[in-house]
Amino acid sequence: MGGWLLGRLVKAGWSRGVSGEHWAWFAIALFAYLLRRASRPEGGSTTISLRRGETVVVTGSTGDPSGG
Repeated sequence: MGGWLLGRLVKAGWSRGVSGEHWAWFAIALFAYLLRRASRPEGGSTTISLRRGETVVVTGSTGDPSGG
């Protein structure tokens, strides 16, 4: 899917979710957002293995060590 279509799906899903149409629109918007982010060439990816009971916290950064 193209970036434009995924972007449109994020925007429409978020709008419909906020307007109270159905909670599933938030899930659709999140899924489209994640697909859109994953398809960007600038980001790297990391794979980890978890055992039962372990959790992962995922955070984003700009890559600027000063936090700016």
